[in-house]
Amino acid sequence: MGARARQQGGSAIQATSTGGHPSLHTVKPLGRTLFNRVFAAIYALSILALLFYHAKTLFYSPALVSFSVTLALLISDLVLAFFWIMYESMKVKVERVLERGEVDDENITSGQEREAFNKWADSFTRQDHPAVIQLRVSGCMTNAPIILTLDCDSCSNDPETPLRAMCYLSDPETRPQLAYVQFPQIFRGINKSDIYNAEFKRLYQINVMGFDGLSGPNYLGTGCFFQRRAFYGSPSSLVSPEIPELAPGYIVDKPIQSQPVLALAHQVASCNYENRSYWGSKIGFRYGSLSEDYHTGFRMQCEGWRSIFCDPERPAFLGDVPITLNDALNQQKRWSIGLLEVGLSKYSPATFGVKEIGLLMGLAYAQSAFWAIWSIPITTYAFLPQLALLSKVYIFPKVSEPWFFLYAFIFLGAYGQDFVDFILAGGSIQRWWSDQRFWIIRGISSYVFGSVEFFLKFLGISSFGFNVTSKVVDNEQSKRYGQGIFEFGVHSPMFVTLTMAAIINLISFSQGLVEVFRGNNWEGLFVQMFISGFAVVNSWPIYEAIAWRKDRGKMPIKTSIIATLLAGTLYTASCFVFL
Repeated sequence: MGARARQQGGSAIQATSTGGHPSLHTVKPLGRTLFNRVFAAIYALSILALLFYHAKTLFYSPALVSFSVTLALLISDLVLAFFWIMYESMKVKVERVLERGEVDDENITSGQEREAFNKWADSFTRQDHPAVIQLRVSGCMTNAPIILTLDCDSCSNDPETPLRAMCYLSDPETRPQLAYVQFPQIFRGINKSDIYNAEFKRLYQINVMGFDGLSGPNYLGTGCFFQRRAFYGSPSSLVSPEIPELAPGYIVDKPIQSQPVLALAHQVASCNYENRSYWGSKIGFRYGSLSEDYHTGFRMQCEGWRSIFCDPERPAFLGDVPITLNDALNQQKRWSIGLLEVGLSKYSPATFGVKEIGLLMGLAYAQSAFWAIWSIPITTYAFLPQLALLSKVYIFPKVSEPWFFLYAFIFLGAYGQDFVDFILAGGSIQRWWSDQRFWIIRGISSYVFGSVEFFLKFLGISSFGFNVTSKVVDNEQSKRYGQGIFEFGVHSPMFVTLTMAAIINLISFSQGLVEVFRGNNWEGLFVQMFISGFAVVNSWPIYEAIAWRKDRGKMPIKTSIIATLLAGTLYTASCFVFL
């Protein structure tokens, strides 16, 4: 479903040559485009039918309990439908594939060009506000027109990468509106099953190609070559900084170690320098979010800049991944908070973005901005059907009823399409299973706590700062990670919600089996049993960590006790609700 898959560099014009130089690449429809369109139409009708079913049930629910349960399911399915409509809006214009031609890089790879590139390319480590400070300091010292941003744990994996980027950045056809060339995030040291979904294939490879088919990929925070000019207003309107030395066109004519250059660098490195200035709002990286990479790339595209996704066969850069569940979930929580800060600001992609960059691109950005609300449907389906089953309340259609087949089609269709997209993007079955499992894990842990922290901060009740994800390697942890064993080890509130869900689903599934063996109405409880059983299979690493693991990565006893008590409390409360 991508537009510029495996790009090698060169002109970014997606058209055949009209004469002169041969075309570097052309686009054609993907072979599965027709199937995707037909399936999308059928699936959309199925979603509408499901929402109609909920609305009809809601209307004919005189009891408060049945009304509340149906309303919760309706809200959850509306959220799921919202995200599905957005993951599909990107496909409308991006179901294309490239046929690459040869890149004529004779000029760009000449010794003279290589030497010039080495002189005027900058690189700095991306952090939070320090990134803007480094942007100003580098402006004083070299003011190089091209800037490479890398995470502190990233390293170069291909010496030809700058040349690939320069094929685009030096192209007179693309340069005037090209803000950056984004390479995918590729990681080293991921275990075979990728138990924490560190590869994040959709975010770093699939979705980003979808963006590329529209106005260009979102900024991923690392592995990105920027034009310095893109940090100073729109392509047609330069926002001038306070001093001429920081303007993107200024030529530094003094040695880096000279006293005037060092004095100016010290001056602009001050945190107070940007007070009452455009830095962080109209110049440089954009403040106001823990996900400043997402915010910066989004705002650039809203100003009229475009970007390009370059995905060579040999990874351009390699990074490290968190090897403990706590670090992985805290990273996801921080991202969800930062994305909400943009999504619920005056620059929301759903409003400001749709207006500035169009419906499709705005929805594509909104899909990421509102990640955290995945917690609504995932948490609902992780607890509500199971608690109802424990109280012998059946909330889904019987197997013999026509509406049951609608539920079956929607579930199998969603997972089937997800599976096909993942495998066709080069993923494995093992990693797809880990991907969908970690999506559920995030939904009832990091997304829930990220949403809570965001709204607490919004109300002024709490505050938080930027914490870099720990990548420190412990030998025992590294060994367990390599073996595909989940690392708990420390107490975390996010582990409590995971354990609660695992306990309630196990008890619910067991209760369902008892009812079946007793000869009770299995048709009525089938869907709830299926959901519980699916959750039990996904929760297997949690049961291992609670029950029989002896290593230091097992679930802390404190976490297990708290989760058990809370699960018991939740079950008791539900018994009164479902009376």
